[in-house]
Amino acid sequence: MLFTCVGSTDPVRSLRDGAMLHIIRHYRPEKVYIVLSKEMKQLNEKDHRFDIALDKFSKDYNHPLEKIYIDTDIEDVSDFDAFGELFDLHMKRIREDNPDAEILINLSSGTPQMKVSMCLLAQEPKFGRVRAVQVKTPEESSNKSLANTHKTYSAYEEIELNEDNEDGAPNRCTEPQLMQVRKALILKQIAALINSYHYEQERLLITDYYGMDSDSKILKIIDHLIARQKLKKDRGISKLAIDFNFYPVEEEPFCGLIDYYMLLNNLKKIGRLSEFMLRLNPYIIRLQQEFLARKFGFDLTRITYTRANDEDKLSKEKLNATNPELLEFLDQYYRGGLKDNTNISMNLLNGMLKFFDNLNGQKYKKYIDFFNSCEEANKNLRNKVAHTLSEISEAEIRQYAKMSSDKILKEIQKIISFIYKGTLPPNAFTIYDDLNRIIIDSI
Repeated sequence: MLFTCVGSTDPVRSLRDGAMLHIIRHYRPEKVYIVLSKEMKQLNEKDHRFDIALDKFSKDYNHPLEKIYIDTDIEDVSDFDAFGELFDLHMKRIREDNPDAEILINLSSGTPQMKVSMCLLAQEPKFGRVRAVQVKTPEESSNKSLANTHKTYSAYEEIELNEDNEDGAPNRCTEPQLMQVRKALILKQIAALINSYHYEQERLLITDYYGMDSDSKILKIIDHLIARQKLKKDRGISKLAIDFNFYPVEEEPFCGLIDYYMLLNNLKKIGRLSEFMLRLNPYIIRLQQEFLARKFGFDLTRITYTRANDEDKLSKEKLNATNPELLEFLDQYYRGGLKDNTNISMNLLNGMLKFFDNLNGQKYKKYIDFFNSCEEANKNLRNKVAHTLSEISEAEIRQYAKMSSDKILKEIQKIISFIYKGTLPPNAFTIYDDLNRIIIDSI
């Protein structure tokens, strides 16, 4: 079967087949789906040109042909966006109605915008067996003759005197490989994977299509990003001969906080909100500890100990020796008093932050309020993630955190910038996006 537009050369012009009729002549499809713009529909209703041409062909060559017209009512046939979704929709219907058939796609009829849309359509693997067909113009170029929209054009005469009906008339059909279109689509797929941070799938696609080896600059950068998403350091990448600072932040734990922030940002952008919330919990705890240390001068390690399983626990004895006023505050902060060997949690750290902020006239209240909001979201959503198969939604994050996931990330960025004021490089939070652009520009 054939899926085709029609335009100023169809069905016959200058006594030669237009592209649609020529494909039918040489491929003999059983069905032809014909896309009609508003103008082509009006012309067919006026002189029945497509009906006459196709019915005559069927009769002359004893070839039954089913015609299905697709009326679009499109007036501006130069509007590229008018055809993309429309063609896709009708191809889906054609495939559903003819699941096992090969679909021919006419690349030569219609406006340039229609032809480009057809080229893109021919490269879509979801439509199964598809063959793109191009028809070369006769030696007498069609643009030297009257268009079939001219008032003196006679459809009946053109069809009756068509020279392509004669024995020995050349076959002008070709089947282009569409390498440039295929390349453009591959690049589009690669860009989509890169910009959604799916680096492992992107690596497979690049390796398969371009045949690059692991020593290539592009694959080295991709491998670096894969490792970085797993929070692994890759210092060797700095030896790559490109003008880019892969680690603009060297100081620990600042460097780790930046990398973890970018991991959270990637998870949010690709919609993995359950993992986002799970990973947010230890990250906020680390930020709270940094806030205590850098803004209040309180080193948490002075009042904690680490068990064999690497869990940090609070020692009331150490706390009483270090800051008895803080212990008194926490005993009142917790119903029933502060228990010894308490886990280092958001809740505990929020109590400490509140104590020190009260001593400082609550000048950091907006940051403490943010940490409290994260604690509330964690308390209500963490169990759902850990013990059910349900995904967390953006609406649930808004419900419990009183802000969106995007807002959470923006507030974290503000806190990091505040804690490490004056030491934050301009590209600290854009490493992935900057490297994405380098990859795309290098392909």
